Amino acid sequence: MLPLRNNLLSTPKKNQLARMLKIQFLKNMLELVCIMTSIVGIMLLGSQRVLQNYFSSLTESMVSVRDEHGAEIQEIQRINKTLRTVSNIQKQYYTWTPLLISLGSATPQGITLNNLSIDQKMNTIRIDGHATNREVFLSYQDTLKQLDIIKEINSPLSDLTKIENFSFTISVTLH
Repeated sequence: MLPLRNNLLSTPKKNQLARMLKIQFLKNMLELVCIMTSIVGIMLLGSQRVLQNYFSSLTESMVSVRDEHGAEIQEIQRINKTLRTVSNIQKQYYTWTPLLISLGSATPQGITLNNLSIDQKMNTIRIDGHATNREVFLSYQDTLKQLDIIKEINSPLSDLTKIENFSFTISVTLH
C-alpha cells in the first residue's frame, strides 16, 4: 500500500515551512564551514608550534656548533685572509733576475754601469753609466735593442756629442 501524504497546511504556511527548511539548511552549512575552519586553524596552530620548536632546536645546534668550532672558524678566516694577501703579492711579483742577467751580459768592455733604476709600474729601466768612447756606447745600445725583453731605448742626443770618457743615461721600456 502506498503511504498517504496529505498536506493539510495552507499555502502561506507551506511557503513559510519551505523558507524555514532553506534557512535551516543554510544554518547547517554555515555551522559545517565554521567547524571545518576551526579544524584547519587548530591544525595550523599545531604545525606552527612544531615549526617553532624545530627552528629553536636548529638555532641552538648552530650556536653550539659555532661555539664548539669557533676557534677553528677564526683560524680558517685568518688563513683565508693570509692567502688573499699572498695571492695579491704574487700577482705583483716579477722575476727580475733574468732581466738583470741579460742586461749584465749585454754590457761590453768599456761600459761601467753606475746606477740601474727599475720602475715596475711604468715598466721602465733607467741606466746611468760611463763609456770609454762613443763606439762602445753605440755598440751597447745596439746590443740592448737586440734583447727580446726590451721594447724601446731612449738616450739623449747630448750623449752622442762626446767622443771619449763620458757619462750617459739610457731609458729602456720593457715588453
